[in-house]
Amino acid sequence: MNPIVDKIPPCDIRVDKEGIWYYRDAEIVRRDIVELFYRHLERDDLGRYIIHLRGQKCYLEVEDTPFVVWETNIIWQEDEPKEIFLQLF
Repeated sequence: MNPIVDKIPPCDIRVDKEGIWYYRDAEIVRRDIVELFYRHLERDDLGRYIIHLRGQKCYLEVEDTPFVVWETNIIWQEDEPKEIFLQLF
């Protein structure tokens, strides 16, 4: 087994295909906690999603993608640059 992989433990967190976060199969209902995890989410060289927070790292299981856009309100202006901004919660 790759020693780099072994150094990062699992978080016991998973994100389902609907973008719902779970800790040990209990839904994480506090939006501030999920938002904190989003702010500290990165991908490693192996393509895993890693939470890197306060000098510690752990990897989480992601069924599809941790980012899901539920509602959009996009108004296209022909003379404006095309930009989309997403805000968490």
